[in-house]
Amino acid sequence: MKKILSILGSLSLIIVAPLNVIACKTEELPEPPKDYDFAKTLNDFVDSVTSIFKTSIYQAFSPYAWINEEDLPNGLTIQELLNNEANLKDHKSDFYKSVSEEIFKIIPVADIHSEITRSVVNKINYSSVIVDNSTPLKNGIYIDSIDLYRKGENLTVGIAIGTDIFYLDKTGVKGQRPVTTIVSINIFKKEELVQEALDINEAFLKVFNDTDANNFEFISSKGNLENTKLRLENSMEVESDLKSKVINIDKTGTNVTALNAIGLTWKVDSSTIADASRFETKSERGDTLAGIATVNHARTGSAEDQEFYFRQIKDDINGQWLYPIINEDDEFIEEMSYAISKDKTISKSINQYNLAYNISENDSIRNIVEAQNSKFAIDYEKDKLAIALFGISFKGTTFTLDGQEYEFPEQTVFYRQKTSFSSTKELYEQFVTDAFNYQAELLGMVGRDLREEKDITRPFYHLESDFKYPGGFSGFNKMIKTEDRIESVLTANKKANQYSEGLELTSVIVNKDTNSKPEYFSSRTDYTGGYNPTETMRLFFHNGYNSRIDYISFKTYFFSSAINNPNKVSYCFDETRNGRVNSFRNERELIEFRLEWISRFEVHYAK
Repeated sequence: MKKILSILGSLSLIIVAPLNVIACKTEELPEPPKDYDFAKTLNDFVDSVTSIFKTSIYQAFSPYAWINEEDLPNGLTIQELLNNEANLKDHKSDFYKSVSEEIFKIIPVADIHSEITRSVVNKINYSSVIVDNSTPLKNGIYIDSIDLYRKGENLTVGIAIGTDIFYLDKTGVKGQRPVTTIVSINIFKKEELVQEALDINEAFLKVFNDTDANNFEFISSKGNLENTKLRLENSMEVESDLKSKVINIDKTGTNVTALNAIGLTWKVDSSTIADASRFETKSERGDTLAGIATVNHARTGSAEDQEFYFRQIKDDINGQWLYPIINEDDEFIEEMSYAISKDKTISKSINQYNLAYNISENDSIRNIVEAQNSKFAIDYEKDKLAIALFGISFKGTTFTLDGQEYEFPEQTVFYRQKTSFSSTKELYEQFVTDAFNYQAELLGMVGRDLREEKDITRPFYHLESDFKYPGGFSGFNKMIKTEDRIESVLTANKKANQYSEGLELTSVIVNKDTNSKPEYFSSRTDYTGGYNPTETMRLFFHNGYNSRIDYISFKTYFFSSAINNPNKVSYCFDETRNGRVNSFRNERELIEFRLEWISRFEVHYAK
């Protein structure tokens, strides 16, 4: 019969129902790692589910975006739809039910559920936010609204399709976020106009998914991916880039009279961000007393020791002091190893091969590429300077046909972040230099006189602190939640920040044995008569109340994604032993900071 009926006829009617009634077994998941940022995990979870939901619906409705009136099911006409516009607002009307039935035949409910289960529900990182270890779309998929937009003798039907993403918040309480995606079915009286619309739409898609699919990039050497995301969402360069490509689409030989991008809006989908780091960094320079002495003297500013130390840590290919732990073997590692053997300007820790691997493991990127039939791909030679990828979705671009304006479909393009350095090796060398200087300054080692033998060779540091804030948070039994306040500690020294801000580095304190962040930290001065800013302030780290961590590492990462995934390139100069004592007055080995200013600390007592 008619085109749309022949397609719909092969599909059974899917009723609006919760997706968890569809049989699909999910795996039992272990506890998530403790070293993660809950807010970011929740946002990434919602973004991942949203991406699957939207791309699946986009792909399903693409064949019906531009159709002739004769292709409408059940003998429907443009005029009949217009005559029943009021009924389409009444979800109880027979006409609404009839139209929505046809729409639901197109929505791939089962496929959406299956993909969310595979790509999201079964991932350990999301186990802390998933309700009942099953589909987060507890209310199923529903039609929010059906709106009609008359275009002369033609008609655009705008369909808002929604769902609710359920999750557990930080306290374990169930919450939900509504998500809506809008699809359009453009109906033409004349078949020739359908072809005109199809042709200009195809030209639009070709620009962003073929011709220029691999031509979107920007220059930046900053490692904080969240900050870069915000900059891209407010970038005039991105706006100009997208608008230029739309208005310059070749419309020669068509009856399209205008291309417009005035209504352009865009955003970065967090689930489509990937970086060029894949492996945890190993630091072994503290294994010998001579090595420890070299590190200590380098951190105090000794030019001779710094020259030797930097020569060791800047070599992440053959160096033995700081290098990525690669204990796997796959095609990406083979390609990387061969390329590095031929080109020493490629960093082993940050490179295009790691980026390609991370992209291949990203389900949101894969779904978008498949749905849009995009030719996006990493080119190992052309992308030697690529260090991250950001998916930018945009909408609000239009074309004018037969005197009426029609909207192009929403699309996602992938922007490569390319370093401003001449190579990823040079970027890596600058990273370890900045990280070293930041940590040395923060811990008060710069300019320190190490004349005592024990200070020269011991890998632990007993430093004076300089707290200049009222009140303080001293008292051994007072626990401060690490996630709430440790960032204030790590950014309190303005001199140190000068070294970390250029590349926007991310620093954390972790349990050396588990690589997880401590739940609490506490502090104490040796001054017992109350707060005294001239006294040494010592920080202790804990997994819980009265559960002090014996060994910690102070790590500085290049990519902020390390907050949730510690298998990223980092710098640290030692694994500090922290306060393993029987009584407070005994000699201890711990980490102590020199701080310039902390405005206020809230003290949390452990329950």
